[in-house]
Amino acid sequence: MKKLTFLIILFIGIIISAQVPRFAKYPIAETGTQFYFPEEPKWQKSISEDKSEIYITTSVIGDVEYGLIAVKLAEEAVKSNENPEALMGNYVNYLNDNVFKFTKKTDFGKGHTLENQPDVKGIIEYAETEDGTKYTVKSWTNKSMIAVMYVGSKKEVNINFQEIYFKGIRFKQ
Repeated sequence: MKKLTFLIILFIGIIISAQVPRFAKYPIAETGTQFYFPEEPKWQKSISEDKSEIYITTSVIGDVEYGLIAVKLAEEAVKSNENPEALMGNYVNYLNDNVFKFTKKTDFGKGHTLENQPDVKGIIEYAETEDGTKYTVKSWTNKSMIAVMYVGSKKEVNINFQEIYFKGIRFKQ
C-alpha cells in the first residue's frame, strides 16, 4: 500500500510540474490587435523599408516554441493593398526562406477564416528545419495587418493548445 501511495504521489507531482501553457489575452504592442499567448509577450520592434512596423515575440514552454511576427502595414502599403491574402503569402514565403530556413514544407492551405471576423483571411502550412524541428505556421491578414503565428517543436505538440493559440487572434475592428 505504501508503494502504491508513493507512486500516486510521484505521478501527481510529475503531472503538476510538467510545463503546460496557460494562455491569456494580450495586446500586440500598440496595434489594437489582441492574441492569446502562454506568457506576457516581450516585443522586439523594428521598422521595414516601407515604414511598416514589425513586432516579434517568442515563448518556449516545455520544449514547444510559440512565436508571432506581426506587421502593421504602413499607410501607403494599406492603400495599395489590393489583395491582402497574396501579400501575406509573399511575406510568409520570404520568412520561410530567410528567417525560418525550412528544408521541407507543404503548400499553403488557404481559405481559413476567423469565426467572428469574416474579413480576416488565413493560410496554414507545415514545415521542418534541418535539425528536425517541425513547425505549424498559421498566418492571418486583414487589409492593414499581417500576423504570422508559429508553433515549433521536435516533439509532438498538443493540438488543443495549438488551436487555442492560432484561433485566439482578434484584429482591431
